[in-house]
Amino acid sequence: MSTKANFTGKQVKEIILKWAEEKEKQGEIVFDPTFCKGYVRYKTTKLTKWIPDNSKECGGWSGRREHYAYEIECRPTILNLLLSFSYTNIPDKTKKICDELLRKYKKMHKLDNEDSDDNYYRLCVFDIKIKDCQTEEDIRKAMDKLFYRMKGYEEFIIFKLKEAAKA
Repeated sequence: MSTKANFTGKQVKEIILKWAEEKEKQGEIVFDPTFCKGYVRYKTTKLTKWIPDNSKECGGWSGRREHYAYEIECRPTILNLLLSFSYTNIPDKTKKICDELLRKYKKMHKLDNEDSDDNYYRLCVFDIKIKDCQTEEDIRKAMDKLFYRMKGYEEFIIFKLKEAAKA
Protein backbone atom coordinates (compact mmCIF):
# COMPACT_ATOMS: atom_id res chain seq x y z
CA MET A 1 0.00 0.00 0.00
CA SER A 2 1.56 3.31 -1.05
CA THR A 3 0.94 6.55 0.72
CA LYS A 4 0.63 9.88 -0.98
CA ALA A 5 2.21 12.97 0.41
CA ASN A 6 -0.26 15.77 0.80
CA PHE A 7 1.69 18.92 0.06
CA THR A 8 0.01 22.24 0.69
CA GLY A 9 0.29 25.06 -1.84
CA LYS A 10 2.64 26.84 0.59
CA GLN A 11 4.92 23.78 0.82
CA VAL A 12 4.96 23.42 -2.97
CA LYS A 13 5.88 27.11 -3.30
CA GLU A 14 8.75 26.70 -0.80
CA ILE A 15 10.09 23.77 -2.82
CA ILE A 16 9.83 25.74 -6.07
CA LEU A 17 11.55 28.77 -4.51
CA LYS A 18 14.50 26.52 -3.60
CA TRP A 19 14.41 25.06 -7.11
CA ALA A 20 14.59 28.59 -8.58
CA GLU A 21 17.52 29.55 -6.35
CA GLU A 22 19.41 26.50 -7.58
CA LYS A 23 18.60 27.23 -11.24
CA GLU A 24 19.94 30.75 -10.79
CA LYS A 25 23.15 29.45 -9.21
CA GLN A 26 23.53 27.21 -12.28
CA GLY A 27 23.10 30.25 -14.53
CA GLU A 28 19.90 28.99 -16.17
CA ILE A 29 17.57 31.74 -14.96
CA VAL A 30 17.57 35.23 -13.47
CA PHE A 31 15.78 34.92 -10.14
CA ASP A 32 14.89 37.59 -7.62
CA PRO A 33 12.86 36.31 -4.64
CA THR A 34 11.42 39.81 -4.12
CA PHE A 35 9.65 39.34 -7.48
CA CYS A 36 7.66 36.44 -5.99
CA LYS A 37 4.37 37.33 -4.40
CA GLY A 38 1.56 35.00 -5.45
CA TYR A 39 3.69 33.33 -8.10
CA VAL A 40 7.32 32.28 -8.22
CA ARG A 41 8.76 34.38 -11.04
CA TYR A 42 11.96 34.31 -13.03
CA LYS A 43 13.41 35.70 -16.24
CA THR A 44 16.15 34.62 -18.66
CA THR A 45 19.01 36.58 -20.12
CA LYS A 46 18.06 35.46 -23.64
CA LEU A 47 14.50 36.79 -23.54
CA THR A 48 15.51 39.93 -21.63
CA LYS A 49 17.61 40.91 -24.66
CA TRP A 50 14.36 41.08 -26.66
CA ILE A 51 12.04 42.32 -23.90
CA PRO A 52 14.21 44.56 -21.72
CA ASP A 53 13.27 46.11 -18.40
CA ASN A 54 12.32 49.77 -18.29
CA SER A 55 15.25 52.00 -17.41
CA LYS A 56 13.24 54.49 -15.35
CA GLU A 57 9.48 54.16 -15.51
CA CYS A 58 7.73 51.47 -13.53
CA GLY A 59 6.13 48.54 -15.28
CA GLY A 60 3.53 46.18 -13.90
CA TRP A 61 4.00 43.73 -11.08
CA SER A 62 3.86 46.16 -8.16
CA GLY A 63 5.81 48.94 -9.84
CA ARG A 64 8.71 46.78 -10.96
CA ARG A 65 10.52 47.51 -14.24
CA GLU A 66 9.90 44.11 -15.89
CA HIS A 67 7.68 43.64 -18.93
CA TYR A 68 7.72 39.86 -18.89
CA ALA A 69 8.06 37.05 -16.41
CA TYR A 70 7.92 33.32 -16.32
CA GLU A 71 5.36 32.70 -13.60
CA ILE A 72 5.03 29.45 -11.69
CA GLU A 73 1.68 28.93 -10.03
CA CYS A 74 2.20 26.46 -7.18
CA ARG A 75 -0.86 24.43 -6.22
CA PRO A 76 -1.04 21.22 -4.20
CA THR A 77 -2.07 19.17 -7.26
CA ILE A 78 -0.64 21.01 -10.28
CA LEU A 79 2.15 23.34 -11.34
CA ASN A 80 1.42 25.90 -14.05
CA LEU A 81 4.28 27.68 -15.82
CA LEU A 82 3.19 30.76 -17.77
CA LEU A 83 5.03 33.29 -19.90
CA SER A 84 3.32 36.60 -19.13
CA PHE A 85 3.71 40.16 -20.41
CA SER A 86 2.98 43.40 -18.59
CA TYR A 87 2.04 46.31 -20.85
CA THR A 88 2.18 48.93 -18.08
CA ASN A 89 4.42 51.80 -19.27
CA ILE A 90 5.78 49.57 -22.03
CA PRO A 91 8.00 51.29 -24.62
CA ASP A 92 6.71 51.17 -28.21
CA LYS A 93 9.57 48.96 -29.45
CA THR A 94 8.99 46.38 -26.69
CA LYS A 95 5.21 46.53 -27.17
CA LYS A 96 5.67 45.78 -30.88
CA ILE A 97 7.68 42.64 -30.04
CA CYS A 98 5.15 41.46 -27.44
CA ASP A 99 2.24 42.15 -29.82
CA GLU A 100 3.93 40.12 -32.56
CA LEU A 101 4.55 37.20 -30.22
CA LEU A 102 0.96 37.26 -28.99
CA ARG A 103 -0.42 37.50 -32.52
CA LYS A 104 1.72 34.79 -34.09
CA TYR A 105 2.85 32.38 -31.37
CA LYS A 106 0.31 32.34 -28.55
CA LYS A 107 0.27 28.78 -27.31
CA MET A 108 -2.62 28.41 -24.95
CA HIS A 109 -6.37 28.41 -24.83
CA LYS A 110 -7.91 31.84 -25.03
CA LEU A 111 -7.85 32.68 -21.34
CA ASP A 112 -7.06 36.35 -21.78
CA ASN A 113 -9.79 38.73 -22.71
CA GLU A 114 -8.45 40.51 -25.77
CA ASP A 115 -10.09 43.71 -24.54
CA SER A 116 -8.65 43.37 -21.06
CA ASP A 117 -7.78 46.53 -19.18
CA ASP A 118 -5.42 44.82 -16.74
CA ASN A 119 -2.36 45.13 -19.04
CA TYR A 120 -1.26 41.51 -18.45
CA TYR A 121 -1.23 38.96 -21.25
CA ARG A 122 -0.14 35.33 -21.26
CA LEU A 123 1.73 33.96 -24.25
CA CYS A 124 1.72 30.34 -23.18
CA VAL A 125 1.13 28.00 -20.30
CA PHE A 126 2.43 24.52 -19.59
CA ASP A 127 1.24 22.46 -16.66
CA ILE A 128 2.04 19.22 -14.93
CA LYS A 129 0.10 17.30 -12.32
CA ILE A 130 1.87 16.81 -9.02
CA LYS A 131 -0.96 15.30 -6.97
CA ASP A 132 0.84 11.94 -6.86
CA CYS A 133 4.22 13.39 -5.91
CA GLN A 134 5.39 11.75 -2.72
CA THR A 135 8.65 13.62 -2.12
CA GLU A 136 10.21 17.02 -2.59
CA GLU A 137 12.44 15.45 -5.23
CA ASP A 138 9.35 14.32 -7.19
CA ILE A 139 8.11 17.93 -7.26
CA ARG A 140 11.54 19.18 -8.37
CA LYS A 141 11.61 16.64 -11.22
CA ALA A 142 8.13 17.71 -12.30
CA MET A 143 9.26 21.35 -12.28
CA ASP A 144 12.32 20.46 -14.34
CA LYS A 145 10.05 18.89 -16.97
CA LEU A 146 8.00 22.08 -17.14
CA PHE A 147 11.10 24.24 -17.22
CA TYR A 148 12.67 22.40 -20.14
CA ARG A 149 9.40 22.43 -22.11
CA MET A 150 9.22 26.20 -21.62
CA LYS A 151 12.92 26.55 -22.46
CA GLY A 152 12.25 24.83 -25.79
CA TYR A 153 9.37 27.21 -26.44
CA GLU A 154 11.61 30.17 -25.58
CA GLU A 155 14.22 28.95 -28.06
CA PHE A 156 11.50 28.76 -30.72
CA ILE A 157 10.19 32.30 -30.16
CA ILE A 158 13.69 33.76 -30.00
CA PHE A 159 14.53 32.01 -33.28
CA LYS A 160 11.39 33.56 -34.81
CA LEU A 161 12.31 37.02 -33.44
CA LYS A 162 15.79 36.72 -34.94
CA GLU A 163 14.32 35.69 -38.32
CA ALA A 164 11.97 38.69 -38.27
CA ALA A 165 14.81 41.05 -37.34
CA LYS A 166 16.82 39.86 -40.38
CA ALA A 167 13.92 40.45 -42.76
